[in-house]
Amino acid sequence: MNNAAFNIRKTDCWIQTILPAIMEYGIYLLAIFLFTGKGETFRSIGLYLPPIALVAMAHIKKGWDIDWKNPLFLITILFCLSAILSSLLSPEIGASLHFFKRTYVKLFLIFLVVATAFDSFSSMRRLLTLFAALALFFTVLTYYDYVTKALTGNGTVIYNNVRAYNCILAYLLPFIPYKLLTSRTKQEKILWVVGLSAGIPALLLTGFRGGWVSMFVSIVIWGVWLVSRRGYRPLLFILAGTVILTSFVLTTLPAPQITKRIHQGISTTGRYEWHWKAYARIFNDAPLIRKIAGWGLTKKIMIKKYKEWYKAKTGKYPPKNYPLNPHDHFLTLLFKQGIIGLFLYLCLIFVFAGSMVRAINNKDISSAQKAMGIAILCPFIGEYVVHALVEDMRFMPLGFLLGMAGGYLESIKRGAHDNNACAPL
Repeated sequence: MNNAAFNIRKTDCWIQTILPAIMEYGIYLLAIFLFTGKGETFRSIGLYLPPIALVAMAHIKKGWDIDWKNPLFLITILFCLSAILSSLLSPEIGASLHFFKRTYVKLFLIFLVVATAFDSFSSMRRLLTLFAALALFFTVLTYYDYVTKALTGNGTVIYNNVRAYNCILAYLLPFIPYKLLTSRTKQEKILWVVGLSAGIPALLLTGFRGGWVSMFVSIVIWGVWLVSRRGYRPLLFILAGTVILTSFVLTTLPAPQITKRIHQGISTTGRYEWHWKAYARIFNDAPLIRKIAGWGLTKKIMIKKYKEWYKAKTGKYPPKNYPLNPHDHFLTLLFKQGIIGLFLYLCLIFVFAGSMVRAINNKDISSAQKAMGIAILCPFIGEYVVHALVEDMRFMPLGFLLGMAGGYLESIKRGAHDNNACAPL
């Protein structure tokens, strides 16, 4: 009996403490190194160790703590399966399957682990706190690299030295309002107000309009929700701080292309229109099987087809440094995965957004829990719906958002309540 009781306690320790901790802290490690070009070893540990712990837990419990019938799970699985279908029908099967392993497998693993390990409001709150802290870190890093690398001695700006921060800040900054609304002390509130107010001009300094529009959409979503619950005071603090710091930054640090790029964004951009028309016509001229299933996941075929179209249109191949990508996530998916892949991605958008909006409107959850849902929804809409119209997007950060949504929806389904209501600013 003593041995049996000891084994039961040992098993409970593994499935209730050790394995969940491995999954949770492994995801933290992955999140910290996700957006950096360094730390590949730590990133790999954070990527592959948590799924091993998840499988071990399922083996011990003889079952998965996953609702496989959840529409978000189903549509994510189907989207990844469409990538396999596209790869198997691709003229370059090996290269396409290699891309699938590097991208879609990672997306699914992150989604699965995050949805499982962060299926309570308390654990999700810790993850959102980490993302908000990372937003502060990359805000500081953006200013540092802008001054030390992008800004030259004669006052011109080399935006390639800070362009990577455009997507990073647009993705991370929308998590800060959640921390602002749920902070209890005045000092914490000031920290998050200053952080967000400094982050927006840092995003402007990156010089790329896609991230600006993405952040604008996130601000609008947060603003509409705050106004709906009469949260005028935090909204006014954020807007005032942003205006003050943006004015200070743009007058202190030379940013000569900001006005030009805003004007271009209001008018038009011929480069994008040229690419969109080109890839639309390439798709229209493709064989039926390619329209349905795509050409495969590798960019090699996509670039080859574009060069052929360009030569047929102009009589010569594109210049050496001419951008060859469509600069549109939806067109890229249409070319790579065909109508099936694009249709499933659109379904993923509607399932994600619809599920999250319904969950946020749940009357049985607190204001803090609603704000948590808004924080997850904003970067998804801003980056993978709006910014995706003018840029090819990475899938690993998408895996985090899908997993957060899955965990958040499961938390509400289980009826887990949290007394950490939004404190007034």
